[in-house]
Amino acid sequence: LRTSDRAEAELRKSEIERSLLAGVRPEAGLAVGDWLERWLSDIEREGRAPTTLRNYRRLVRYIVPRVGRIRLDALTVADVERMDADLLRRGGRARGPLSAASVRQTHDVLASALHAAMRQSLLLRNVAELARRPKRDHQEPRWLERDEALRLLDAARSHPWGAFAAVAALTGLRNAELCGLRWEDVDFGAMTLRVERQWRYEGPGRGHREAPPKSGAGRRAVPLSAEAAEWLRQVKTQQDERATITGAGLPLYVFAHRGRGKRSAEWTPWTTQSAARGVGDLYRAVGLEVPKRPVHTLRHTTGALLAEAREDPKVRAALLGHSDVAQTYHYTHAGEGTTRRAMGEVGRLLRRDTER
Repeated sequence: LRTSDRAEAELRKSEIERSLLAGVRPEAGLAVGDWLERWLSDIEREGRAPTTLRNYRRLVRYIVPRVGRIRLDALTVADVERMDADLLRRGGRARGPLSAASVRQTHDVLASALHAAMRQSLLLRNVAELARRPKRDHQEPRWLERDEALRLLDAARSHPWGAFAAVAALTGLRNAELCGLRWEDVDFGAMTLRVERQWRYEGPGRGHREAPPKSGAGRRAVPLSAEAAEWLRQVKTQQDERATITGAGLPLYVFAHRGRGKRSAEWTPWTTQSAARGVGDLYRAVGLEVPKRPVHTLRHTTGALLAEAREDPKVRAALLGHSDVAQTYHYTHAGEGTTRRAMGEVGRLLRRDTER
């Protein structure tokens, strides 16, 4: 065993003995890098989303140069922690630091791959789960305060992407869910829309296509406020007028554009990338800083306003399409309205009964 640490050598020896007793049979010469490629192929066959696969492959490229040549059954906790430390120091562009969030994601991908190896009886323990993960950089997700959101909605009335941004803020739908929204999903009579699909980027050469919602909870009914319904009616009216003038058919999708050249009579859903750029331009028009994910910021704004309205967490999770209520708490922000109301309650409780 190639280790200078006697204690680690003894641990590895006893681990091999336990592995043999437990029926674990490491494949001779299988390196971490080889296993990662096999694991990626396995989850691709299982139907993992292309966007998820692209992200995993990107993170695997951080892992392989650092621990890829080590035998799968010889990888240690120390190897994983050295990998994390090296990534934090020089894993980014131009050999600069890589963010702690990216290193944690890389660590988690390795842990998932090793867990799969354990299920196939190639390993007895998951050293990535035992290793210390880098501390998380605390970055509060961006959302809009109520006055900022009102300014955005005011400017939206004269902006090409105004309706998209307004519906995003008033419903909390994800960017891809808005792009995949069809008119058949909108019921003005019942004042409800249904999320049945998303318009998802499948990768280079494959373009965009319809896909199921992000999770089972993502397929949901979302009640429409009077304001949201009015924005959607405006979009419908504009599309009807354009179809009458051009003689083209009506679009299937709520947020769509006309093609060019031979496809000028066809309607195509807007992509999430176009939506991010367009909504980002609306932020600039209002004088607001453009966040990294402009449409997702509006989704966080919806979550923050639902919390300010004191809606039950389970109700908020259902409306936002979260499969786990714990995720919904990431959309509960300490905005000015929420903190002011909370401290007002403290003051009320500390008044004497005669003062109440």
